Amino acid sequence: VLLHCYFLEYSEQKKRDRIRMADLAFKAKDLLIKESIPGLFYRSDAKDPAVQSLTTEALHMTSESIAYASLAMRSRSEKRKLLKKYPDDIIIIHGAHDPQISLNVMTQALKDLSVSYHILNYAGHMGHVEDPASVTELLQAIFA
Repeated sequence: VLLHCYFLEYSEQKKRDRIRMADLAFKAKDLLIKESIPGLFYRSDAKDPAVQSLTTEALHMTSESIAYASLAMRSRSEKRKLLKKYPDDIIIIHGAHDPQISLNVMTQALKDLSVSYHILNYAGHMGHVEDPASVTELLQAIFA
């Protein structure tokens, strides 16, 4: 199950952005967290309890952890071959309003693949937080 996960390699611009994020984690971690977390949600409101909870949790992370996570995402390799080889074993769950991977980009990337693809209509990049009932329902149906 790929939950809000892109299976293609990042563009050169996105790779540069990940390096910039890693650098910001060391220079202005709190600002980076407070600015980026709300933007992961469909309805980004810094006062939303879910956003506040994730922000508080992230503020306890070290700069190193945040930087390494960003660099690890930057280094992701393309997985299209796996999706083609094992289409019946791959399920993708994606937020219709995901700011990290737009619905258009994901739909284009999947156009010649026959994996199971589910769209959460009322979620951004944090569907498991924004719409946990739909994610749970999908997972229960998949693994029933």
